[in-house]
Amino acid sequence: LYQAVELAKTLINEAVIVYDQTTESYYKNLRSMEEDIIKAIENDEFIIYLQPQFNNETNKIVGFESLIRWDNPKYQYESIEKVIKVAEDNNLIVDIGRITIKKSLEIAKKLEKENVVISINVSPIQILQIGFVEEFLNLVEKYKVRKDMIAIEITETVLMSSFNIINEKIKQLKNRGIHIHLDDFGTGYSSLKYLEQLSVDTIKIDREFMIGYPQDKFKRETVKFITNLAKSLDLDVIV
Repeated sequence: LYQAVELAKTLINEAVIVYDQTTESYYKNLRSMEEDIIKAIENDEFIIYLQPQFNNETNKIVGFESLIRWDNPKYQYESIEKVIKVAEDNNLIVDIGRITIKKSLEIAKKLEKENVVISINVSPIQILQIGFVEEFLNLVEKYKVRKDMIAIEITETVLMSSFNIINEKIKQLKNRGIHIHLDDFGTGYSSLKYLEQLSVDTIKIDREFMIGYPQDKFKRETVKFITNLAKSLDLDVIV
């Protein structure tokens, strides 16, 4: 019954959920993935891909977004979003987050002479952990990485539920020289309020605004508005 109710919460177009073999198979696959994620953490199967960030004015790569991926043939066609969701539901995301941070810092150290910024996505569950700020800064010190080369990415959605706690943590990080990026900008309900109160350096316009951008007047004007707003507040913009 519990599993049927949980599945019903995720489906928008279904009025009734029947717990049958299909539903049982769905949850069996989730349980299998959870077990494999635990093994993946132990066997160091998670790797980092770098997505370059290109500056249109200087024609140079100025940074990279660090993206965690699962190097396992069994899950090569599975979306990383689903993997992360399963990890979050089972509190495995904290361990995956630590792996992401450590491997990203290793890469940042190797790229030190290039003067690029490595941005690291942090899960809401991870950043809400007691002692997260201290643990993160200790790792930066351990890997001897310049703090101005590191950025933490937070999403608007996590701010909506835990604004005060996370705002205090990012203030501590920013005061220690870590860049703060606000991801998925424009998808939340209080974006302008966040910009007023948060100590962010960069906003990332959600990719949804770029789909069909050349033909869609609304999206063109929205991106123009956000970009002009960011410039007036001395913020960088990533699209």
